[in-house]
Amino acid sequence: MFEINQEVACKYANNMARYKDGYTKGKIVKIGRKYLTVQLENGNTIQFILPKNSDSDYLHQKSDYAGDYEMFPSVQDYLDYEEKRNLISDIRSAMGTIFEPKLSLDQLRRI
Repeated sequence: MFEINQEVACKYANNMARYKDGYTKGKIVKIGRKYLTVQLENGNTIQFILPKNSDSDYLHQKSDYAGDYEMFPSVQDYLDYEEKRNLISDIRSAMGTIFEPKLSLDQLRRI
């Protein structure tokens, strides 16, 4: 699934999202048994927790508190995730109800 030197997208999250929107690019520099290490464009290295089994679209940053980044396997995966969130938000607004559909991005686009 992951390879050394693979380009990834690190979305700003939690406290970092208060100051910046979007994402930054990074490259995987090390893959361990529990953690994956990514070097960001600015030179900082960050570790992400490798899940044992997860349906999540992204990996969480290793942190004692709330991590500043969420890692997506590619920029396209990040863009698809954001599009899916926007489509779900639009559907929720139109329907006037709270729901979390188990629909793929393609199914949401057709709606």
